[in-house]
Amino acid sequence: MTSPPPTIRIQALVLAWCILAIYGNSVTWAAPQQSVASFQREVKKRFNKDQTARHPLDKLMRREQEGKPLTEKDKHRKNRLAQRAIDIDADNVKWLKKHLSKHGLPAPSLIGPDTTEHMFVILIHADRNREFQKQCIKLMETAPDDWPARYPQTLKTRMAITASMNLPQTEDAENNKQKEAAKKQPNAATGSEEQKVPTPPNATTTPTTNAQ
Repeated sequence: MTSPPPTIRIQALVLAWCILAIYGNSVTWAAPQQSVASFQREVKKRFNKDQTARHPLDKLMRREQEGKPLTEKDKHRKNRLAQRAIDIDADNVKWLKKHLSKHGLPAPSLIGPDTTEHMFVILIHADRNREFQKQCIKLMETAPDDWPARYPQTLKTRMAITASMNLPQTEDAENNKQKEAAKKQPNAATGSEEQKVPTPPNATTTPTTNAQ
């Protein structure tokens, strides 16, 4: 059996290389696209959950600011909504920290304007994890072409506002739940549970979005 001419072998190798290159590129680009789409869906879901919890809380807080007294029922509801918003913030920070540790801070050009604004709201509401906010500011400032100055500046302004509130700092949602469980343990001296009213999260609208 005779071997094919050298030109035939070269053509076959070139064809095989082209097929491999095309297939390889499709695989290489498929994974990032799937990751971006998954990230966009997750951010949107978490943003919607954040806003659903904050809107009714914001209404009650505005009533108080307008000098309209709250009923006892409204006060209890406000406390429940405040704690829910705190828990959501902690869970969002835990998830976002895990994502950033693996993939870094995604550029707005990669995830799109809507996802960028939604993710930024999550960062804005991370008031109980100031170290994480500082970390994100540094990442934004080291990539000014990706993150315009208004983003880190808005986050700095938020941190300056909340600095005087002395909010308890938590690492993630699990730590927050553990602290809440510890607070509910019967007091050794009195046998009663210690009841503390949660500090309502700041619901100020950010300059970059209509979100609360």
